[in-house]
Amino acid sequence: MRDASRDPADLAAATERSQDLVEQWLRGEAKPQTGDLRKIAKLVGRSIHFFFLPAPPSSARPTAEFRTAITGEASSPSQELLEVRFARNVQKIATWSASEVRFGRPQLPAASDDFHVVARQFRAALNWSVLDQRTAAKSSKTAVFRSLREKVEDLGIVVLLRNAGTGNCRGFSLPDSSVPVIYINAAYDLPTLRTYTLLHEMAHVIRGDKEICHDSDTPLERWCDKFAAAVLLPEHDLKQYLSRESFRRKHPDLDSDLDAVRLISNRYGASWSAVAIRLKELGLASQRLVHLVETSRGEFQEPKNTFSTVRQTVSRKRAAEFGYTYPRLILDALDSRRLSPLDASKYLRAPGPELHNIAVQVGRSA
Repeated sequence: MRDASRDPADLAAATERSQDLVEQWLRGEAKPQTGDLRKIAKLVGRSIHFFFLPAPPSSARPTAEFRTAITGEASSPSQELLEVRFARNVQKIATWSASEVRFGRPQLPAASDDFHVVARQFRAALNWSVLDQRTAAKSSKTAVFRSLREKVEDLGIVVLLRNAGTGNCRGFSLPDSSVPVIYINAAYDLPTLRTYTLLHEMAHVIRGDKEICHDSDTPLERWCDKFAAAVLLPEHDLKQYLSRESFRRKHPDLDSDLDAVRLISNRYGASWSAVAIRLKELGLASQRLVHLVETSRGEFQEPKNTFSTVRQTVSRKRAAEFGYTYPRLILDALDSRRLSPLDASKYLRAPGPELHNIAVQVGRSA
């Protein structure tokens, strides 16, 4: 109940029992029926088998740095906790595999108060040029996210893309010196939002932050937002673009110009929020623009191209869900006989014959 932020009244409502009876269950004076237990398990985000363990697990509550939901507080904390446990399990398996196959630790910039410096160092570590970014953006904003995700995974970081529900967090991070994990909620399908979330969580990984938090209005969260915006919109290139005579003539006042925000967003594949935050930090706009972007939600009203002719096979789905760092670690452990085919199939949630196809999908020779 504590893990899921639930109280006896919540259990009473979920089971349609009196709160007095629930209190009796908690004191050990009565026992719930099987139907009650199933409802409780769903409410607190646990398997029903969890309640038949001989004793509570000794492990501590999983911690993560949440990227707040679009609408504010999480609508289903138990679902979030299920996803945190899933990510923790992935991290545990990945860390073990990394130790078995001698996988190198991520080389990340040191954290400091100056997000500008950390952002520059991070872009250098990614080996991700502005030209690479703009080229990807010309293709699509989804291409920017995919390119950035691949670059981040090249550092040895697992980036998961799973559906945690639109009423819940946009993402969270599990910092670790061996195999950090970043989780992005696929329920939010706007590619620029996924890109921004990835970089925001990357900031938490660099800093080693582990506190659970849904509050986006803190100095720490604002630092991470500024870092993400600085990575996406390098100062020199952005100012060069804004100094063009044709741009200045059409957009003399950036403080209230959402069309200018849209153009910059399209050029770099960055979210409107990232653009507004970056312009404010560079002294080119004020908080007014940030507020205008937040209240207009114009980016969310842009048409989406969701049509795809690509057949979604098991291997493609797992590659999209797990990225490629985690599957490669599992497949390397399998090749070195440190892991059985049965376990590899279980950890990748794919039947044995699909392991070859997953290897191809993640760019690894079978």
